[in-house]
Amino acid sequence: MQRRDFDDLQNEIAGRETGRRARFLKDGPGSEAAKKKERDTQHRELTRLAQLLNDPVYRAKYDSVLQQLSDAEQATEAAIDKLTDQIDDAQSELNDMMNNAARLPDGTRVFRDADGVVGREDSSVVEDHLADTILWTGNEPSF
Repeated sequence: MQRRDFDDLQNEIAGRETGRRARFLKDGPGSEAAKKKERDTQHRELTRLAQLLNDPVYRAKYDSVLQQLSDAEQATEAAIDKLTDQIDDAQSELNDMMNNAARLPDGTRVFRDADGVVGREDSSVVEDHLADTILWTGNEPSF
């Protein structure tokens, strides 16, 4: 019995139907009174909006705001598309660079900087005896 009471209370708080009448929150969010009040409020708001939309000045401003929102949505979508293309291009360029990198005998990618220092992709410096094992073709990307 306590479990059912607890479940009913939780359902009433959440506004869910249980098939039984409300026992704990008679005027709570799931009660008939609360639902009627919500319907009445919604009806008043829709009626007021309909009245406002019949006013030519309000309607013109309303349409203007809708157009501005539409324009902003289109600009946002265009910017997202452009950024997505730039990300794809950068990822492709990075993949090409990583694929063309020189490698140590264990397969670790390495890059040589302008001073001739050889570094791994994690920026750690390669020891000279390992750097001597690298076969450079001249087409590798630099650090």
